[in-house]
Amino acid sequence: MTHLSRRALLQAGVLAAAAAPFASMSIAEATTSSTNLYARSRFTPYLKGTFTLAAGSATYKVVLTAIDDFGAGAATSDPNRFRLTFTTAVAGPSQQTCTLSRPGFAATPLFVVPIGTTARTYEAVINRIG
Repeated sequence: MTHLSRRALLQAGVLAAAAAPFASMSIAEATTSSTNLYARSRFTPYLKGTFTLAAGSATYKVVLTAIDDFGAGAATSDPNRFRLTFTTAVAGPSQQTCTLSRPGFAATPLFVVPIGTTARTYEAVINRIG
C-alpha cells in the first residue's frame, strides 16, 4: 500500500489547479510560434493597451504598463523570459489564474499576482523553456 502524505496531496492539488487553464490546449498549440500564447512578441504591440482580465465571473479593465526582462542573466528582450505589469483603476482579484483578453488578441490564461499595497498593480511572469 502506498502512503501519501498531506504535503504530497497538497502539492498535487496546487499543480492541478495551476494546470487547469491549459487542459484544453494541446502541447503543439502552446509551443508553436504561430499560436504561442506566451511569446513576448504577442504582447509588445499592446504595450499601454487596455485588456480585460477575467477572474471567475468578475472582470477588470487593466492596462499593460510594462514588459520587462526577467531573471538574472536574461538576455535583453528575451522572447521566453519576461515580466508583464498591468494596472487597474479599482482593486482587482487576488493572486490567481485569470484570463487576459481584448479584441484581436486570443484569450490567454495568466497567473497574476498583485504587487504593492493597493491591489491595483499586477504582475505576470513568463518563463518558458525555449
